[in-house]
Amino acid sequence: MKSVKYSIRTSFHQLWRGGQRNRVAFLCVVFGVMSLVSMTTLAQSIQQMLVLKPYELIGGDLTLDRPYENSISVDEETELQNLKADGTISDYTLMDYTTSLAFHFPDSGELIFPSFGMGIDPQKYPLAGNLTISEPQHTDLAHLLTNEGDIVITKDLAMNENLKVGDQIFLSDLNHGNSIPATVKGIASDTPNHQGSKIYFSHQTAQKLMVGTRTSNTVLVNSLDPQKAQKALEAQGW
Repeated sequence: MKSVKYSIRTSFHQLWRGGQRNRVAFLCVVFGVMSLVSMTTLAQSIQQMLVLKPYELIGGDLTLDRPYENSISVDEETELQNLKADGTISDYTLMDYTTSLAFHFPDSGELIFPSFGMGIDPQKYPLAGNLTISEPQHTDLAHLLTNEGDIVITKDLAMNENLKVGDQIFLSDLNHGNSIPATVKGIASDTPNHQGSKIYFSHQTAQKLMVGTRTSNTVLVNSLDPQKAQKALEAQGW
């Protein structure tokens, strides 16, 4: 009799303990699935913010320059206009791109070196992607870069160098040695490729800064058929 009772009691204990293990295993599976779904959702969100389409990364479908030439000539810009007229490209905009930009404050001779300086047409830049102005709000490049010496800087430069809208600096391109007064007209919180340490200014400012009438050395191009456009442009020496 004792043997029967012992066997029944032992069986119930084993079933109870086994059920606990099953519940623990079930909960582990549930939490594992929840964690996987959460991490996947987070990864997709980060990917959408950081992994850009090529045209968004460079601000257009294609970026062009002329090998062994310091600037884009009138004839070369005419070629772009002809390609736009025949539909090979849908639009383009010139840029005065420099990595030798420096600036200093009026009361200091210490030079500060941003990574990039970009002379642009504020009515057309960028052809793709976004350049977000955080200060002043509800405005754009076309309203900020209206006069010679007007500049827009990225937020990291503003924070690192304690710059704000309205501040005066002296801007120079070390390849040309000319220094001009500049005024911070706006602060950009984001750029097409999400990179900071940039200063934007108009072609008019670039021509004063780089001492020349033809200072553009880079082109952004949009096209309905980028591969076809690329072949046509390469055939013309781009």
